[in-house]
Amino acid sequence: MNLLNLTIVIPTYNRQKFALRNMLYWSNKGPCVYVLDGSCAPIIGSDLVGIGSNINYFHWPYPFVERLETILPNLKTDYIVLHGDDEFFLFKGLNACIQHLENNSDYVACCGRALGFRPIGNSIIGFSQYPKLNGYAIKEENATSRVRYHMADYVPSLSYSVARKDAWITAMGSYTKREFPVFAIGELQFELCMSFAGKSCVLPELSWLRSHGETKPIRGTDPSLDESRSFETWWADSKNSAYRELLIQITSDSLRKLRPQENEKNCRSIVIQGFEAYLRFVLANKNTLRGKVGRLLPPAAKFALRQVMSSVFKKNDNKLSLIEAGMELKKSGVGVDIDNLAEIEKILINFHDNNLNN
Repeated sequence: MNLLNLTIVIPTYNRQKFALRNMLYWSNKGPCVYVLDGSCAPIIGSDLVGIGSNINYFHWPYPFVERLETILPNLKTDYIVLHGDDEFFLFKGLNACIQHLENNSDYVACCGRALGFRPIGNSIIGFSQYPKLNGYAIKEENATSRVRYHMADYVPSLSYSVARKDAWITAMGSYTKREFPVFAIGELQFELCMSFAGKSCVLPELSWLRSHGETKPIRGTDPSLDESRSFETWWADSKNSAYRELLIQITSDSLRKLRPQENEKNCRSIVIQGFEAYLRFVLANKNTLRGKVGRLLPPAAKFALRQVMSSVFKKNDNKLSLIEAGMELKKSGVGVDIDNLAEIEKILINFHDNNLNN
């Protein structure tokens, strides 16, 4: 496992049990890990005893964007990846991503395939996650073409990719320089900037496990984490013209840092093309039945609907364990480290057993 040249950044807020779960998982495993805790109170010292020296825990009870901005100067390794506090990365999957970047200098980011997992009773079930990532690549030679391609049929393939340090810091800086009151705007800025910076791809190797049903998503704590503030509404509102111009300027400044050979006018044009391509993508999807229903529901109702669907899902007789889901993915030609998957399954089972009994 060659992960010594990787930094993992884990933001967390009021989910310290999950943060500790990941800190224990990564303890003494190689990567440098930064845990950025915005909770009101820090994790108690006794819970941190025995955590490996590669884990750096910071209690910074201030907004998400400020925690990210604070950590940027500390990132020193060649490769960086953002990590959800309730999720898991697999060692071989991350290593494969780093190896791909080592072998392909024109690529700036790389990720692997994903599986979803959910605790049900005393077991952990696994299921397909993000099938659109299968074979996905942004490999156009031209930077403008990459942005258009990626934003016009959007899938967030870059936010949880292993990325080259300088590109990651610059792309993330486009978000941390000024937070706009638009849901997930940081993700959009990051994805646009990274697709501009260079090529990327999704390898046929399981690298990422996404959590479902363990805890509620973090929403409403920051201006860019409010689901009621949609990009399409904000972008189209003439009252936001000055802020829209500032967003374009900040993001285009990041593009110029990523590729200094591009002039300011071209960078501005590329940012506008990218955001408007994403806008067309969103509006087209809103015309589907699912999109029309979702548009009518407030965020709380959407969460309630997801919970109902979760209950329906629990009654499905065709459930697979996490290991079985991994084996199914392996049959399709995807590399899966079953031993690592089994280790994670054991962690999850023990975690939920302990939480149910406390």
